Amino acid sequence: MSTWTVLRLTLRCPLTVDVLERHDPAQFRHGRLTPYFIRHRWHSFLAGRLADQVIAISTTLQRRFARLNRATLVVPPQVDCADYGQPAPSSLRGGLRLLYAGTAGAKDHLAAVLEGIRRLPDTDRQRVRLTIAGMTKEQAAAASDLDDKAVADLGDQLVFLGRVSRDRVLAELGAAHFSVLIRPPGGYAEAGFPSKVPESLAAGCPVLLNHTSDLATYISDGREGIVLAGPGVDDVREGLRRALALDDAQWWQMSHCARERASAFDYRAWAPTVSAFVTGRATVPSGQDQAGGQPAVAPRRNGE
Repeated sequence: MSTWTVLRLTLRCPLTVDVLERHDPAQFRHGRLTPYFIRHRWHSFLAGRLADQVIAISTTLQRRFARLNRATLVVPPQVDCADYGQPAPSSLRGGLRLLYAGTAGAKDHLAAVLEGIRRLPDTDRQRVRLTIAGMTKEQAAAASDLDDKAVADLGDQLVFLGRVSRDRVLAELGAAHFSVLIRPPGGYAEAGFPSKVPESLAAGCPVLLNHTSDLATYISDGREGIVLAGPGVDDVREGLRRALALDDAQWWQMSHCARERASAFDYRAWAPTVSAFVTGRATVPSGQDQAGGQPAVAPRRNGE
């Protein structure tokens, strides 16, 4: 409220709010009584009524603010493609290398990934290795949905790196065949947009995921990654089976398509659009572009 008062009433300049997420009560132990959740919803309420215009991370959020007659620009996570080197994974003949990078919560369905690996036929199962960067085994047990038995059953096929540097994450992306991201449909997953996806694409690492949020706009099955039918264990198993059936030439083609798609998230291409929107030089009524009635889309630099 104080920021709005200074900007609008004192300095008399328009206010643009950047909205990155919309939490659900089910994400928190105390539901709607969680102080963070209450603050989050209060901020969302104010953004929709006090801001002159909104930058939203997804079309789900864009539609929410458009109903309040706010000009809204959809801006998914942004990357600098120049930060990423060429991928250099080992041959698929030696096995399938998967990577999850980040701090997983229950929403990330890591348990479905592990169980999907365990349900593969023994010969296929032994060819899969999953690296989790960002959490130790103990942290994963406390914060995610991983089951101790499943972790123990996979043994050295499952590697926890703990918290690592960004350079290490980039190195792991360059060595992996697929990054994995399994999330339930609806709610938080639809309102947000996982920054892991453009980062993985920029590294030339295809993604193994199910469609949530606006991911269907960027990830086509068999092109930039393998799209699962859903977030269930059997869906994951089928996706892994398809990944294991690829040869090196097919994977490299998919990697090339991933890097090509990453240009849609590079900040250089869309900085003028975002600048024009924020400064009022471009008008995007109710989140629509001027060309054909589709939501205007521009990438966001990670962390901003």
